[in-house]
Amino acid sequence: MKDNRPTERKQTPDKKMLSSDMTIPAAILEVTGIDAVGVADVKVLDSAFTVLKGRMTAMELIYTIKELGVLASDLTVQLAKSCGCFHDCEECSAEGYDANTERITLPDFLLDEAGIPKDAKLGAIVNEDDNTVTIGEVDYDYDLSDVPGDLLDVLIASGVCIAELEKHLVLEDFVYGV
Repeated sequence: MKDNRPTERKQTPDKKMLSSDMTIPAAILEVTGIDAVGVADVKVLDSAFTVLKGRMTAMELIYTIKELGVLASDLTVQLAKSCGCFHDCEECSAEGYDANTERITLPDFLLDEAGIPKDAKLGAIVNEDDNTVTIGEVDYDYDLSDVPGDLLDVLIASGVCIAELEKHLVLEDFVYGV
């Protein structure tokens, strides 16, 4: 009986720019066993895709789940490295942060009157001189409120600098690359 368990992490071949047509090298199909099964299943994600064997035993599926978990962990570590560690400053503090309560909302009639779309992300500017707060539409797409709560909790518990994370989100700069 063949032992299909992975004994060590497989190295991926050299990375290169994709053309409009993409082929999977025969060596990868062989190592993954996709060629033996003769059918593949492609799962499309927002920023990636996976190619799985079209048919798997329960144990093969378990190993695939484990390997995808390792990949998710590696990607989380990459994000954490790009943000750095919590520096015990007020900007980094995310203790008790809850995206649902931190998000600024206004009644629809005020948004209409200001000409702001109902689904717009809002921000606030505090003017300490006259004790006022100005709320308006922001000119960025992402901030901490867009990070899934469970992932944000992991990042906070791991000591990731939340201020740096938010900076990367707002700027939409690259934190992963080949």
